[in-house]
Amino acid sequence: MAASSSSSSSSSKKVNNSCHFRSISLPSKSNPIIERIGEELNKLKAWEESSTSTAQVISIGLIGLSDLYRCIDDVLSLPLTQQALPLHHHERSVDELLETSLSLLDICSAARETVLQLKESVRDLRSAVRRRKDGSSVESSIANYMCSRKRIIRSAKGLILSLKRVGHNLASSTVSDDDHDRLSMVIKALRCVSVITISVYESLLFFLSMPVPRKPKSSKWLLVSKLLQRRETACEEQMTDVGNELRNVDVALRAACWCERAEAEKLQLLYRRLEATEVGLEGIENGSDTMFRQLIKTRASLLNVISF
Repeated sequence: MAASSSSSSSSSKKVNNSCHFRSISLPSKSNPIIERIGEELNKLKAWEESSTSTAQVISIGLIGLSDLYRCIDDVLSLPLTQQALPLHHHERSVDELLETSLSLLDICSAARETVLQLKESVRDLRSAVRRRKDGSSVESSIANYMCSRKRIIRSAKGLILSLKRVGHNLASSTVSDDDHDRLSMVIKALRCVSVITISVYESLLFFLSMPVPRKPKSSKWLLVSKLLQRRETACEEQMTDVGNELRNVDVALRAACWCERAEAEKLQLLYRRLEATEVGLEGIENGSDTMFRQLIKTRASLLNVISF
């Protein structure tokens, strides 16, 4: 996960290098709307630099992104924007803007559905553990959860590739550097927002694509796994929902299932981790829902301005 997060940050920074929001000369730097966009963008850039892969942090990123898009809606309502975009609606830069908007909307919608699938899988497994009676088994429920996780990982990785393609297209597109050109001012601002959108959703998708640990096959490695699992379980019991929630569930699963029998205390640990993960996913779900609705609204506003 660390390697993936590093890769995500590196990829985003390559695109960010071409996007300097403070250099955009939108009309009147004292305009409260412009100042608000700068503030929200800086908050998200700070979030990007300091973020860790936890559900709570990703939720914060999604909320901040929604706030930024609300500011963009205000920019689209400015007379400057409503005068400039319709005059250039056939130009390549405007077409690229619309294409990027549609691509991000599709990716965000798919990511939202993936979060819902994972949340349902976590909830089903938690219910199975809660209903477990003495002598009963939760192996089938765990197997279903692991299969679901693998499908979600494949889906998330595919969406990451789609995001990278959008980022590559943004990096390769060009906008006039003429600060007095109204169209370029608006396009540059919207491109910056698209770049930070890619960064936030990359963080979400890397979280969802957390690798599933493999079960050791040989008795030798099983013994090693037991020793490691005891140490990890002890550390987990001292934690208070800190760190990547999906990793915490995987550790608890190893403790509960990769041994000769699932002890009650290990199942209790698994239940607590599943509960924490479900709460975290609910936060991401709420943020994803808000962001998805906001993207639809922003795209509708953009289309309305262009066709005005």
